[in-house]
Amino acid sequence: MWIFTSNAFVSIVEHRDDPAKLIVRGRFKGDVDSFLGAPIEIETPDDADYRFRATAKRDDVEAAIQRAAKAINYENFKGSMPRHPDWRHRVAMRVWQVMATAQQEMRGKR
Repeated sequence: MWIFTSNAFVSIVEHRDDPAKLIVRGRFKGDVDSFLGAPIEIETPDDADYRFRATAKRDDVEAAIQRAAKAINYENFKGSMPRHPDWRHRVAMRVWQVMATAQQEMRGKR
């Protein structure tokens, strides 16, 4: 699962050795901590697909998702992105553009 919030992007997958846990992964320092609400991320080796990650109980990840949903106080996600640092807004805009293009390409292909 990919989750974008106004101040974090995380990828969440099941722990391969313990299905009671999930791995929350991030590409940018602080995103995992920001999403989970606790400073627990670790930096992974350079060859890892996500540079930062944390192992968390499913219940803790569920609580983080609920907090993120409750914090929504905007009518437009792109407008909720902080302009400083502006790189995060630019990244979100590129993702939005890719998805908007895919939507256009899929029209009538159902």
